[in-house]
Amino acid sequence: NIDDNNAIYANLSILFFLSAVLQNIVIGVLFLFLLNYMYSQLKKYKFQKNHFQLEAFTDSLTGLFNRRIMEKILPKLIREYQDKTTPISIIAIDANDFKIINDTYGHETGDKALMHIANNISHLSRKSDIGLRLGGDEFCIVLPDCPLDKATKMAHRLSIAINQSRFCEHNVHTGITTGCIEITKNESLKEALKRADNILYQNKKNKKITEQFKKYQ
Repeated sequence: NIDDNNAIYANLSILFFLSAVLQNIVIGVLFLFLLNYMYSQLKKYKFQKNHFQLEAFTDSLTGLFNRRIMEKILPKLIREYQDKTTPISIIAIDANDFKIINDTYGHETGDKALMHIANNISHLSRKSDIGLRLGGDEFCIVLPDCPLDKATKMAHRLSIAINQSRFCEHNVHTGITTGCIEITKNESLKEALKRADNILYQNKKNKKITEQFKKYQ
């Protein structure tokens, strides 16, 4: 009613309401489809981004981390543990007689030797440990919340597992030499790794002296 004398009367069919409802449903479905598409594209982008980031920090042969993680991630992690005065250790690892394996059996067998070492590192490490291939036949493991005595035991178990097993059809075995240190307060990753390397090479030197002594007995 507009006033006492005038009124508006509309006769709307059910089809009018159905058409309006249908339009709203179609718009709603299209909107949901668009949101779902945008969400799936975002997930795909994040997955690709994470994949490429992981690939950038991963050694393609062994699947361990590579040197890039030492520049981007590990220094921050080590500082956090140093601030909390929680022990964090490093095991430096070097393959024994790797050049002889390469020269005798070829680079494919040499790659299998490296993969054999890396697989044992992955298998015997804790979930929190970080295994790296530094390059060539050099590896290391960073062990958060781990004092020196436990790191030394870990290195011993790793040496036994690698030294006593064969890894290819030629019935070849490889061995490793290790050097263990516990990172000191305010010591950088570079300094700690250099100290672990020095211990490793001293152990390698002592091993050669022992082998020569046994040979001439």
